[in-house]
Amino acid sequence: MQKSLKDLINEDGFRHWYEGELIRAFGLMALGVLLLILGVSALEVFFNLGPGWPLDRLAALASSLIGVFLAGLCWLKFSSLIARAELLANQAVCSNCQAYGRLLVDDERLDTESLERVLNCTCQKCQHRFVMSCA
Repeated sequence: MQKSLKDLINEDGFRHWYEGELIRAFGLMALGVLLLILGVSALEVFFNLGPGWPLDRLAALASSLIGVFLAGLCWLKFSSLIARAELLANQAVCSNCQAYGRLLVDDERLDTESLERVLNCTCQKCQHRFVMSCA
């Protein structure tokens, strides 16, 4: 079972969660670059094989398309992970004492007015309560 955002942040703290999201996102980006290189290399093999190798050419073309497709999926996942991490990081400052990332998530819910997911948080330094939008 997948843990909620509240549990992930409260387990090790916001800063550790944020660092993990960045590592995961840039790992996906690196994987996407490698898959893109694989796709382009397979396309080069496709064009360099002679006309007498139809199955090899088909395998090279399929490898190329699969590599480029998976690179695109990695890019989409990278974009969504980075966007969510940056959105929350920009809101992780207590408006009362200006402490960054020192928060506990009390509640994760769907806001009825804006229909977006929000996190009700408490500052660990001054106990001020604030809301972060997950959009």
